[in-house]
Amino acid sequence: NVAPSGNQKAYEVWKYEIRGKKRKIKSKKENLWLLVSGGAVRIGLYHIENETMHDISFYRLGDGFDLVERIDADSAAWDGSRWVADGAVRRLFADSGSSVETMDKWVLPIEEPPESFAAARKKPEEMNASELKAYIARLEREGLDATRYIVDLHFKYSFPLIALMMAALAVPFGIRTARQAGLAASVGAAVVLGIVAWLVLALFVSLGHSGIFPPVVSAWGMHCIFGAAAVVMWIRMPS
Repeated sequence: NVAPSGNQKAYEVWKYEIRGKKRKIKSKKENLWLLVSGGAVRIGLYHIENETMHDISFYRLGDGFDLVERIDADSAAWDGSRWVADGAVRRLFADSGSSVETMDKWVLPIEEPPESFAAARKKPEEMNASELKAYIARLEREGLDATRYIVDLHFKYSFPLIALMMAALAVPFGIRTARQAGLAASVGAAVVLGIVAWLVLALFVSLGHSGIFPPVVSAWGMHCIFGAAAVVMWIRMPS
C-alpha cells in the first residue's frame, strides 16, 4: 500500500523541509497506561534509549471493581524476552484487611517489547489496511470502542472508487448542462457537484465516527447515492 507511507512522508517533508521545523527525537514517554491480563499497568516514565521503565504500578480489580491487588516497583528493564523489576512491593486488599509483602524480582505482565514503546503511533490515514486491522483487533481485545477506526478501514476501500463514481456522474451531468446553458455553465455546475459530493462524504464519515451510521453505510453511502444518480442520468440522457 503506497498511499499511507506516502502520506507520512509528505507530512514529514511539509513539517521539516518546508516549515523548517527541527526534528525532535523523544527520549522518554510519561504516564503510560496499558491494559494487561488481569488488570492495568501504569508506567510513570519510560526511557526509549535505555529501554527502562520507572515508577511502575500494577492494579488488579475484583468482581465489584474494587482494588484487590497493587504492585509497585521503582524500575524495570527488558531482559530479552520479558520486563523484569529487581524488587517490588505487593499489597493485597480484602474485607478482612490488607497485607504487604516484598518481592526480590517481579516479572511484569507486559507482552509488548521495547520496539512497541519506541514506535510512534501512526494516524489512521497513515496506516495501511493490515496495520489498521491489527490496531482495531488490539482495541477490541482491550474492550475499547473501535468504531471510528472500523469506519476508516472501510473508507480505505471506498476512497479509490470516488473518482470513478464522480466521473460516471459528471459525464451525463455535464452534457445535459452544456446543452441547456452552455459550456461555461457546465464547468461551474461540475465544480458545484464536486463540492456537494465532498460535503456529503464528510457528513457520512462524521456520522460513522460518532456511531450514528454503521461503518459500511458511512463509507459507502455517498457512493450509492451518487452512483444511483449517475445510472438515472445515463438512462435519461438523450442520444
